[in-house]
Amino acid sequence: MLSILTQLIFLFISSFVSIYIVFDFMMRMFDKVQKTKAKYVLTFVGTWLLFFASNILSVPFLNIGLLFAIPIFVGIYLFNAGNKNDFFLILLLIIFFPLSEIISQLVQMVVFSEIFSIGPGHIFEDLMIFLIYRCTMFFVEKYVKPYEKRRQPITIVVVPIISLYILATITFMISQIENRVILFMAIWGCILLFVLNMFVYYLFDRISILCSKEEKLLMKEQQAQMQNKYFLDLERKYESTRKLFHDIKRHVHLIECLYEENSENSKAKEYVTELLGQVDKADIKFHTNNQIINILVNDKIAAAKYNGIKFIYNCEDVEFSFIQDIDLVTMLSNLLDNAFEACMEITKGERVVELCICQINDFLLVNVSNSCRTEVHKRKGIFKSTKAGHLGIGLSNVKDIVKKYDGTIEVYTKQDSFTVQISFLTRK
Repeated sequence: MLSILTQLIFLFISSFVSIYIVFDFMMRMFDKVQKTKAKYVLTFVGTWLLFFASNILSVPFLNIGLLFAIPIFVGIYLFNAGNKNDFFLILLLIIFFPLSEIISQLVQMVVFSEIFSIGPGHIFEDLMIFLIYRCTMFFVEKYVKPYEKRRQPITIVVVPIISLYILATITFMISQIENRVILFMAIWGCILLFVLNMFVYYLFDRISILCSKEEKLLMKEQQAQMQNKYFLDLERKYESTRKLFHDIKRHVHLIECLYEENSENSKAKEYVTELLGQVDKADIKFHTNNQIINILVNDKIAAAKYNGIKFIYNCEDVEFSFIQDIDLVTMLSNLLDNAFEACMEITKGERVVELCICQINDFLLVNVSNSCRTEVHKRKGIFKSTKAGHLGIGLSNVKDIVKKYDGTIEVYTKQDSFTVQISFLTRK
């Protein structure tokens, strides 16, 4: 009875390892579908029990069928895996299972020799498969997420190798044991060691994720500080421009006085020429009831003229009082800066940036669209910048701000255009 129970535990763990690898792979490679956490948990448990039942029945065709069906089902149902490249990645995952099993069995044959079939050998095999998977994903993520904090190789290799050595030692010792109680305790010691390994891996994963989030948060804070400084400089220029236009009546009155004294007065002509030159330079072409929008848009109007970009703007007088100024600056400046930088990379064709801020019923809409050189690529929900060495976190900052104020953000991409549309519900 105890031997049957132990064998079922081995099958239970093996099934868990396989399903865990499927879900972990999907989480790392694809974006989640918007479903409740309960559906993810129920799907995990359901596929785990289904795979466990197939292992108990040990029907080859059923096992092979589930090996193909479960990853495809999980990828489509819970993750945005729908195109050819996604299915190719899922196929590689399916191929991984038999290959890693063959490798682990070869290692087992070398380590355990004739006692290959002894109970803890199954745990050894599961841990080997898990180690091969994690090492593979470590090198894959090195290229997929180069900006994220690397997982320490010591947690990927050293810890499981030590555990494998302990398992091998215990297994050799078990082969010499005749006492069934001691044998039972040793086998369960191997099972608990494997469970401990899985828990340690989970802890290291959480630490790695938190470190990555901390790193990106620091980068976002630095970017926000730089944007705030940039905005303050713009605000000073904007205020000086407003003061100039505020004093324009006094200047005009002085000109009239000079002309009254002498219509041929050269000083008056020089004064007029100088004044008009300043007005041309400081001309405010755009004005709404929001000073932040005024400053940013007028700055981009000048930048568009200088860089040969067609800047189309349509901004209504809308109320942004529910958003903090620093967040509004970060959101709009990131969107406009990204749009202008993308246009600057275009060497052939028209450079166009469009900005629309309007109110439709109870929704406040912000729409920024720009032409771009190539189609923008996305990985794990993050659009990658085409600029060399660029981290591409600007849009991530925008998404965080939109989420902070319970808004929604949609991104549309075409071969030669990129559009970000943001909406906030103003009446709740």
